[in-house]
Amino acid sequence: MVSVGIIGGGLAGLSAAAELRKQGFRDVTILEARDRTGGRIHTKQYEEKFIEMGAQYIHGQGSNPVYKIALTEQLLYDKHDEKTLPFEDPVNNHFHRSDGTRIDPDLVQETHVELEQILDAGEMESLLDAKDGVSSISVGGFVRELYSKKLKQSNLPEHIKHTKESLMFWRMQMERTESACNTMDELSMDAWREYDDPVGSDGIVFKKKGFQGILDFFLKQIPASSIKLNCPVESIAWDEVSVQQEEANVKVNANRVPRTAVTTTKGDTFFFDYVIVTCPLGVLKKHASTMFKPELPVVKTKAIENIGFGTVNKIFLAFDEPFWDKDCKSFQLVWHPEDDFHDLDLLVRQDTPWYQSLHSIDTVDGVSDLLIGWIPGRAAQQTEEIAEDILLDLCHELLVKFTGNAVIPRPSRLFRSHWSLDEYSLGSYSYIPKGFTAKLCDDLKEPLPSAKAPRLLFAGEATHANEYSTAQGALETGQTAAQIIVKHTDMFLNLER
Repeated sequence: MVSVGIIGGGLAGLSAAAELRKQGFRDVTILEARDRTGGRIHTKQYEEKFIEMGAQYIHGQGSNPVYKIALTEQLLYDKHDEKTLPFEDPVNNHFHRSDGTRIDPDLVQETHVELEQILDAGEMESLLDAKDGVSSISVGGFVRELYSKKLKQSNLPEHIKHTKESLMFWRMQMERTESACNTMDELSMDAWREYDDPVGSDGIVFKKKGFQGILDFFLKQIPASSIKLNCPVESIAWDEVSVQQEEANVKVNANRVPRTAVTTTKGDTFFFDYVIVTCPLGVLKKHASTMFKPELPVVKTKAIENIGFGTVNKIFLAFDEPFWDKDCKSFQLVWHPEDDFHDLDLLVRQDTPWYQSLHSIDTVDGVSDLLIGWIPGRAAQQTEEIAEDILLDLCHELLVKFTGNAVIPRPSRLFRSHWSLDEYSLGSYSYIPKGFTAKLCDDLKEPLPSAKAPRLLFAGEATHANEYSTAQGALETGQTAAQIIVKHTDMFLNLER
């Protein structure tokens, strides 16, 4: 019987295991470091509702497998309720300057159209600039240079130029949250161009169960005995024995001795014919050099080193009762680099201006008394170390300042995610830095010792060249790794007949 070990019980690992089970494999074991499955999907109960500490939205419809499962499992609203991006609905998403005034929705929409045109131009420019298939253009640098030039040459009043420039900075902050990078100056325009934009809505929300409903779909296909929780992996010893024979399609014994030994931090060792590694990229960045024996080939280590992996954290603010209108979807905090905050006692005492990365405080679908703040990059890491009561006061102070509403009540409670401090994640999701292309994802995905003799396989969102950073990317790569094993096993069976 062929044995398969899967390192990690996130969406990639669960989808791989379910696919193998569907194809008749029975000796499939998931080794999960945490005391739960799901990885960076973490749906938590909040009173009688649910909230997402990790993955939040379904991005796109069309062929998106996550969307298809959500439909099948009846997890969505009847009309497949969508989260409208703020600049697409600037009326119900309230854009506020730091002086407490609200920005005209028409101006928000006009600026959005202009920035989209510049981003489209950047995609073409990266093609023209490319040398050896790689461009040196960053998203942030290109947008800032061209839009600042456009505003400087315009005849608009200075206060309108200032507002549009602020909206440009807001857009870059929002895109940082989409990409988990520290600054858009480090994000590759090549990768921006190559990325598969979702077909349909970019933010579909769940009516019930949340992303846990997607996990449950796979969990019911996998015996509980196949999932071993609290099993962090320390080492993976893989071997290149008989690779030449396999590549030459030489007949071998299907009952061969397992070649891969996986040892946990508890000292337990498991032997598998195939191993699929689905660890988050943050874990690979820290542990790959000591985890794999023999060491991974250079092309693999370069991919691990060079693919970006950043943090996005959420700050949930609970109120005794909502102070916002029922039609309000969010408060967008439109900063400008020259904004003066010396009137805010709590803010000026902070060592670093992390709070300028807090660009959006949204309502939470299905939960009437919660707001959720999004914060990306190094600033997200800094919030994990700030005392909870101080962070709560800071968020309250920002809401008061930007809305101009001095009677907003202080939130009664705050809770937050800690993805950079999570030892089994060490960040949130991946991105492609300037100077590289998404080929890095393909390099990370490539089986070892080779595609013709796959023994050690890799899956997870960071291995998907067109949908990295997404749940569907994780799901698809898990299934792809499983299908490679099925095909390879079938080849051996055919050789022995």
